[in-house]
Amino acid sequence: MASWRAPADWHLQMEMPPSRLPVHWVSHSASPYNAYLFRALAAEPAVELTVHYMHGNPADRPWKDRMTDGYSSHQCWRLAGVCWDLVRLAMTDRQSLFVTGNWSEPTILLSLTLLAMRRRPFVIWAATPDIRKRRNPVKAHLRRIWLRLMFARAARVMGIGAPALAELAQMGCPMNKMVNLPLFVPLHPSLHCGRPAVRLGELSPLKLISVGRIIHSIKGHDIAVAALAKARDLTGRENFQYRIAGTGADLDALRLQVRQLDLEDRVTFLGWLEPEQVQDLYRDSHVLLHPSRIDATGAAVLEAMAAGLVVLGSESAGAVRDRIRHGENGFVHRTGDVDELASQIAHLLQHPGKIHPLGCQARRTAEEWPVGRGVHIIKSILAEIYVAGGGVPSVTAGPDRSFQDGKPPDADRSGLREHGAQ
Repeated sequence: MASWRAPADWHLQMEMPPSRLPVHWVSHSASPYNAYLFRALAAEPAVELTVHYMHGNPADRPWKDRMTDGYSSHQCWRLAGVCWDLVRLAMTDRQSLFVTGNWSEPTILLSLTLLAMRRRPFVIWAATPDIRKRRNPVKAHLRRIWLRLMFARAARVMGIGAPALAELAQMGCPMNKMVNLPLFVPLHPSLHCGRPAVRLGELSPLKLISVGRIIHSIKGHDIAVAALAKARDLTGRENFQYRIAGTGADLDALRLQVRQLDLEDRVTFLGWLEPEQVQDLYRDSHVLLHPSRIDATGAAVLEAMAAGLVVLGSESAGAVRDRIRHGENGFVHRTGDVDELASQIAHLLQHPGKIHPLGCQARRTAEEWPVGRGVHIIKSILAEIYVAGGGVPSVTAGPDRSFQDGKPPDADRSGLREHGAQ
């Protein structure tokens, strides 16, 4: 599929207000992925963006880079678990649009309820919900009723990828409210697809990586290590390197597993890496192993595809289900299936010539979603809400079309000419 570009007259199609439209975006915590979208959105003259972070960076994501540069942001201060300043803002600010997710947060739950009761506009942005999670029956019933009400009152419900939209539909979200707004990653020039095909011989090892927190119940690094050992035994080949970027509670257990499987010469633990260091790692690798057991988004998958890597990912990762076409731009394995992942690794060890075309197809898939496409989607939503309200954001913005694939009806996807694309 060709890369996406905005229509030449897209700014003329947007009937935006004469002054900047205020948007309050509530997010869990700062990350490179959200910051990339926020910076692009803040650069738009028609949008006055303020991001409210509910939490600081968690201990297992100690980013040193300033994720809040390039846009206006505030760190929420909470009393009794609630950010009352944000609740008060939601009650009193009639000129702004509120965008939020994380509805399990008390602040979000209270703010959305008040906005809905006052028929004020808001937009929900949600990762793939875990609809199979076991919950208290009474709480589950109340939660279901509340979410259906919020979906009905929301101006739009944005899902992070097609899998999120599918789950949201099962939860009762109206189809004409749903919009595909995934995570966005920089589209740096790909070293892999900008050079002749890599021929991996005996002296040029296959370079595999994993990026993420070392927590087996979530990211499944133990599955990757077990699969590598099995692929080695299946093929009799040891011409591979596996580098792991990240830290976490299961680091010691993973080191022990590597020793027990006699992979110490093949596995390297890199520790925590900053975003730019991760990009350097992608540039020096061929394959991303992403065997997650639970993963609502899977941002590393998107980054790896943008860098032209082949992704071997589990079906539990939202980005894998959303972007990987099995055998065309990567490979999908059943969650926790060591044998299937080992077979895929063995296949690449035995057929290294397939890595380059698969990686380049992954890059072309990534090019379908430049950050400018996300800005275009958000501006389209804001324009509809603004026009329906006669200059003030209106909850009555009744959509006459669905943006379920994130693409405005007249978007031309024939080439990559996009504001914010890199």
